[in-house]
Amino acid sequence: MATLARSSDELERLADELRGLHAGDLSVDRARVESIIDSVGETALRATLVVPEPAGDTWPVDTYFALRRSVNQIAVRLGFDEVVYVDLSAPSDIEELEEQADTDDDGDPETDAAVDAAITKQSTMDEPE
Repeated sequence: MATLARSSDELERLADELRGLHAGDLSVDRARVESIIDSVGETALRATLVVPEPAGDTWPVDTYFALRRSVNQIAVRLGFDEVVYVDLSAPSDIEELEEQADTDDDGDPETDAAVDAAITKQSTMDEPE
């Protein structure tokens, strides 16, 4: 059974290990890791990785799977027992959402929560291997 709550220090340690990770032509520029409850009610982690813009519409699937595999291997090596879901984001996606968050920050907790949720959910979450 996965650990219920991870400290921010533990999550940051994993994020630090993910920065600079390479797969194919991609290198992770920024990483953020957070604890989540997945669709079946299990504790899991979500790693949002900022990588260079894709050459086409999206990144190569085999590169994504290689990154996902590496992320989960690093998590296990560091003693994490949760599944890590991996979301890829391009710098332009992050900048656009951060600008939107700055513009929409009206102090209303419901609006702010919706913007925060949009920033967090950059790409479709795939089931881990």
